[in-house]
Amino acid sequence: MIHDSEPPSLLPSPGPRELTHSLNNLLTIVMARAECSLVSGDPEEMRQALESILEASHAMAENVRNYARAHSARVAPQALSQPIQPLQRP
Repeated sequence: MIHDSEPPSLLPSPGPRELTHSLNNLLTIVMARAECSLVSGDPEEMRQALESILEASHAMAENVRNYARAHSARVAPQALSQPIQPLQRP
């Protein structure tokens, strides 16, 4: 049976390289657990693999949300009577 450590996480403001690296690491966990559980055929190992896959999937979703938050445009409210200003990026 495979014992995983905690899924890798990202820094609060990851760049594209950090996000790619983290997602690749998490996808490796997902693929390895799925392959091992299919080969074994053991229902308990399959259940544990599904739990691990679900955990890694949640970590991937959180990493993508953190990346999107850190890299989204900051839009400040403006009065309609003023000209629209360009978007400010962090």
